[in-house]
Amino acid sequence: MTKHIFLYATGVLFLAASCKKAENLSGPADTSTAYVSITNANASGKTVNVFADNAQLTLPVTTPLAIAPNATVLGQYTGVTPGTHLLEIRENTTVPNTFYTGNITVTGKQAYSFYIFDTLKTGRFKGILLTTDRKIYPTSLNANVRFLNLSPKSPALDFWMIRREAGTAKDSVKVAAIAPYLGNVATPDPAVLSVTTSIVASRNAGAAGAGTPSSDYLLKLKLTNTSTTVFTSTAATIIPGRNYTFFARGVYPGIGISTVLDN
Repeated sequence: MTKHIFLYATGVLFLAASCKKAENLSGPADTSTAYVSITNANASGKTVNVFADNAQLTLPVTTPLAIAPNATVLGQYTGVTPGTHLLEIRENTTVPNTFYTGNITVTGKQAYSFYIFDTLKTGRFKGILLTTDRKIYPTSLNANVRFLNLSPKSPALDFWMIRREAGTAKDSVKVAAIAPYLGNVATPDPAVLSVTTSIVASRNAGAAGAGTPSSDYLLKLKLTNTSTTVFTSTAATIIPGRNYTFFARGVYPGIGISTVLDN
C-alpha cells in the first residue's frame, strides 16, 4: 500500500477505461500492468483534477478526483495498461482551464510517480514521471530516499538527513547536492532523478540492534556548499524497508519539505 506522510488527500485513484484494478503490492508483479501515483506539488495553491486519455480520473465510483496542493493520492497505486497515455491536469470540470498536457509512457511490472509542479506564471504547470523501485520492501533494515527541488525561485540546495538517537545527533547524510529548482532545468533527466540513496532507517529501543536508543531524523535544506539552513523539519521516523521521495515545496523563501512514502 502506498502511504504518503505530511500529505492530505485521501482515496484510491482509477484511470478510467485505460486502467486495471489497483493492487496492494510490495512490488509490481503483473507484467501486463504498470502502476502510477500522482502528486500535486504546484506552488500556485491550485487544487487540480486529472484526466487520462480524455477521461476524468474519479474516486470509486463516480466522485471526481481533486488533488489538493502539496498532496498526493493516498492509498493504492493505480493499475495502468502499459503504453502511452495522454495526461491532462485541469482546474475542475466547470472551469476547464488546462494547466498541463503531456504524454506518459509506462511499461508493465514497473511503478511510477508523477509530480505536478511550478507556478502558473506562464499559464502552465510542469510535470515529470519518475520510476520507483519498490523491491526493498519489506525485508531491508535500511530505507531508500531521494530528493526533488520543486520550490520556485529557490537557489541550488543541499538536502541533509540528520540521524538522532534519543534526541542527540549521531550522524548525517547529504542525500542531494547542488539540486537546482527543477523548473529551471531545460531537460530534467528522469533516470537520474529516480535514483535513490540507501540510509539506515530509524531504530526503536529494543528493536533491531538491541540496546540502540530510539532514533529519528531531522530533514534540512541548506544553500549549496554553505552552512546556511533554510528549512529544518520536525522529527521524522524513517521506516525500514521503505522508499521515500522528499521534495522542497512552496515559493522560496517560503520553503518547506513534503514527503511521499512510495510503498
